[in-house]
Amino acid sequence: MFLKKFVPNSLHPKNTIGKYILNFCHNQVIGGPFKGMTLEYPAKFFSDNTSAIFPKLLGIYEKEIFGFLERMEKSNHDAVINIGAGEGYYAVGLAILKPETNVLAYEIIEDLRELISKNALANSVKDRIKINGYCSNNDLNEVIQSYKRPLIMIDCEGFEFELLDPAKTVGLNSCDILVETHDYKGTDTFDILINRFKNSHDIKFTNALPRTTKDIPISLPIWAKFLPEYYSSYVAREGRVKTDQKWILLTSKVTHSTTA
Repeated sequence: MFLKKFVPNSLHPKNTIGKYILNFCHNQVIGGPFKGMTLEYPAKFFSDNTSAIFPKLLGIYEKEIFGFLERMEKSNHDAVINIGAGEGYYAVGLAILKPETNVLAYEIIEDLRELISKNALANSVKDRIKINGYCSNNDLNEVIQSYKRPLIMIDCEGFEFELLDPAKTVGLNSCDILVETHDYKGTDTFDILINRFKNSHDIKFTNALPRTTKDIPISLPIWAKFLPEYYSSYVAREGRVKTDQKWILLTSKVTHSTTA
């Protein structure tokens, strides 16, 4: 409260340390599986770490699933279906990691779809990313049937409960799936998804970890070392409301037969 009342916004510790990271990274991811990827954002994203821009540029965003991403990079998928694609961090990143793979990005927010296009162009993968809006069960099922071995990567704030239902989306049992789970209308989506896919998929999961200054992979300026941990770790945090966030990796046990 003191800082908000008496310190100019431009000198607020969060903004000051955020500007340091932006100047250091120059719109490029400096570590992690997508190291070297260019990320372009409007200025408004930087004021409050919208879309966890700082952890993404630092290459530590969702580091809990780095092992899953490594497995996906080595797997022979012929399509990546990214639902809840945001600004294209994963859609573009996976297009770079898997150069022989088509990417279909679904994002309901128009401004974010425009960012996907810009980031795809900046990384020379625009010709391999098809950008779409809303994804229904029918949409997903139709896309699945067009490929031999698709990978679904989904983060859609609870709607995974509806989309990842084999009774509604028939082809799911033949897909590899990486899903960030969220409670949906009071239901425990994590347990429900585990139960739905326990017979058709090998299942691994991981939990979100807290972020501290130690997660930042670069040396901060001297003045930052005198800040309270809450401020110095700001650029590492991802803005998660829940501390028990989980991801599930579902690897299909069956071979998908395409109708294409």
